[in-house]
Amino acid sequence: MTWTRELDEAATVATTKGHWHTILFYLLCGLAAIPTSFLVFSQVFTNATPEHWCAPPPELEVLGLPDHFLRNLTVPGSHGVYEECLTYAVDPRALYAALSDYVDERSELVREGGALRMVKIRQLVPAVGENERKEQISKVKEAILAVRSPEPTPCAHGWRFNPEHYTRTLVTEFSLVCDKEWLPRTSNTLFWVGSISG
Repeated sequence: MTWTRELDEAATVATTKGHWHTILFYLLCGLAAIPTSFLVFSQVFTNATPEHWCAPPPELEVLGLPDHFLRNLTVPGSHGVYEECLTYAVDPRALYAALSDYVDERSELVREGGALRMVKIRQLVPAVGENERKEQISKVKEAILAVRSPEPTPCAHGWRFNPEHYTRTLVTEFSLVCDKEWLPRTSNTLFWVGSISG
């Protein structure tokens, strides 16, 4: 028997359709489909964009005010729908002047290069006590409304994301919103182009 005849017989056995071949086909296709499905559908969750809005200025962060309160005052919107990429700018100097009762000024030594330098730090301090807290919140609201810019500007302090549906995605980790919102869609497109080419 020659090697070509052996090869022909092996090809005939391998291509004959029987129960074993049908089972083998479905096992291989089924097992290969599971990781492929994970790979394809994982992009739906990793590239998800949750509800987001501009983060408030860091000067207001230290007061520990509720997110919805700061969002209502610093982000344009109405009826619970807020701009995702615009905010009202707040001038820190004017804010500190308007809230002078709650400003803590101190000096700290900071090392820059090899030299020590004295730096003045101004920081808003949260009120203590329920009545004082209510009064502070009222004054903060008045101050923000008085010193914020009349026209919205692009976000300058990053974004806040609503963790209701997604706690962490690529979009939230790398702030792929507003001027970078095209990146997740492009990565998905490139994935499919790569799948076509092999």
